[in-house]
Amino acid sequence: MIFADFRCNFNSILFDVGFGSGACSSKGLINHSAPKITQWMETYMLEMGLDAHLHCSTNGPHGTMWIGPDENPILDEDRDGKFKIFPDGSLAIHDLNFEDMGVYQCIVKNKFGHDMAETFVYPMAVML
Repeated sequence: MIFADFRCNFNSILFDVGFGSGACSSKGLINHSAPKITQWMETYMLEMGLDAHLHCSTNGPHGTMWIGPDENPILDEDRDGKFKIFPDGSLAIHDLNFEDMGVYQCIVKNKFGHDMAETFVYPMAVML
C-alpha cells in the first residue's frame, strides 16, 4: 500500500486528497479553485401568474447570492414569500408579474474566487 500526498483532477478541478492509498474519489475532497457556473438561462419567458424557476448550477462548494433587477440582494424572506432560494442555488419567483421583469444575477463565490451569470426575466401576458 502506498501512502503519499495525492491530488486528483475532476472536471479540470485540482483536488488535494492528502495522505492515503492513492484512490481518487470526489467524496471529502477539498476544492482549490473558484466556482464556475455551468448551467443557467440567458432569457426566461413565462406567463404571468406562474412560478418562475431560474437555474444557477455550479461545480464545487460555494455560496450563492441572487441580485434582483433593482440591484439589491434577494433574500428568502423578501416580499412575503415572493422569492425562494433553494440549496442547489436556483431561485423561484412566486406569482410572476410585470414588476418582476428585468435582469437577475446569480453570483457564486468561495475563498478562491467567484463567477456570475445573468438571466433576463420576461413575464408574458396570459394566453387565452
